[in-house]
Amino acid sequence: TAGSTSKYQYQYNTDQTNVGKLYFRIKQTNASGQVSYSAVLIITPGGSGDASTSFQTYPNPAVNSLIFQFNRNQTGHYLLELVNTAGQIVQQKSVTLTGTNQIRMDLSPHPSKGLYFMRTRDLTHNQSYVSKVLIN
Repeated sequence: TAGSTSKYQYQYNTDQTNVGKLYFRIKQTNASGQVSYSAVLIITPGGSGDASTSFQTYPNPAVNSLIFQFNRNQTGHYLLELVNTAGQIVQQKSVTLTGTNQIRMDLSPHPSKGLYFMRTRDLTHNQSYVSKVLIN
C-alpha cells in the first residue's frame, strides 16, 4: 500500500564450485504494476575484491543523456561505451574520476531508438560494468 515500508532479507546459497563474479539486483513491482530495479551489486565469492561496489545507469529509458553512478566515490581512468545489440560501439567517452561517483554521457549525435548496453570499463582496476539501456 502507498506510504508503507517493509524490510526483507534474502539469503542466496551459491554453488561452491562457482568461480568469478556474481551480479545481483532486486526487481520490485509496486501495487500498480510499476517495475523498478535496485543498483547492481557485484560479489566475488572467496575473492579479496570489494564486494560492496554497486552501480546504476539512469535514466532508463534515456533520451538526451545517460548517467553512470557508483554507490561511492571512485578514483581512476574509465571508458564508457554505448554498444548496440550487434556488438558495435555507437558512442564512447573516456574520463578520469578523482573522488567522484558519477559519469555523464551526452547522447550526441542521438543514436537510433532501441536497446543498447552501457559498458563501463575501469581501466585502472581492470573491472567492467554492463547495464542494459533503452534509448527513446
